[in-house]
Amino acid sequence: MSEPGGEKTVELFFHDEVPAWRITVPQPKRFQGVRHDIWFQLFTLPSGTLIGCWLRLYDIPEQPYFVHRVLDLGDEVVQQYMERLRTARKLVLLFESTGEADEGFAEEVVIGANQLERPLREGLERVERLGDVDEEAALDDFMDVFNTALRERGDVGQAWEAVLERFPLQV
Repeated sequence: MSEPGGEKTVELFFHDEVPAWRITVPQPKRFQGVRHDIWFQLFTLPSGTLIGCWLRLYDIPEQPYFVHRVLDLGDEVVQQYMERLRTARKLVLLFESTGEADEGFAEEVVIGANQLERPLREGLERVERLGDVDEEAALDDFMDVFNTALRERGDVGQAWEAVLERFPLQV
């Protein structure tokens, strides 16, 4: 499991039995009630199958704050987490402060009925066809392309596109 441009490990946890993400920022309150969107992208690499989750928070409308994660669908824990996300059709964001002055809060992001259904189904079918794979290899391959493209292109979306260019979708 990976956070592009960041940590190699992503914490998978639940808030009141709903899948959740922790987001630590200096001023959490600035994200309360802002417009947001989320989408899911399947990545098919020779070494495995990954699903990316990209959340944009429009605290500054022309410059949204991005939170994105890439998870290995070959990992049974990830499969269970994503299935719970699919059935809950929402994700809880737990905003936490990097300082002591601002209080955090929880906010729900609704996931449309079709947003996750297809990429998750196709990804899980591919995982089953591939059988045993080196789970870390797919994440390493993704991160190599992503990080290089991020440095060169300076944009997360374009870095995701670079991964898709290097590893075209195969379902």
